[in-house]
Amino acid sequence: MAAIVGFHVERLLPAKFSAVARLQVDCNTDYPEMPVKRLTICEADGADALNELAARIAAATGKAYELGDYGYDS
Repeated sequence: MAAIVGFHVERLLPAKFSAVARLQVDCNTDYPEMPVKRLTICEADGADALNELAARIAAATGKAYELGDYGYDS
């Protein structure tokens, strides 16, 4: 838990495929070239499907979270 910086929700609207959300965790690393690494925890259908889950996990862990801007799948 000490390495976790916070949580991020990547929110994608449909361009070619369906809307999707990805819950990601940002972690500190021991590599100066990449001090923070983002890892995907889970994915769900719908751009806003993981907003509430991210908020609950952040509150339970005392870590920050952010909802990413809406983007489009490619």
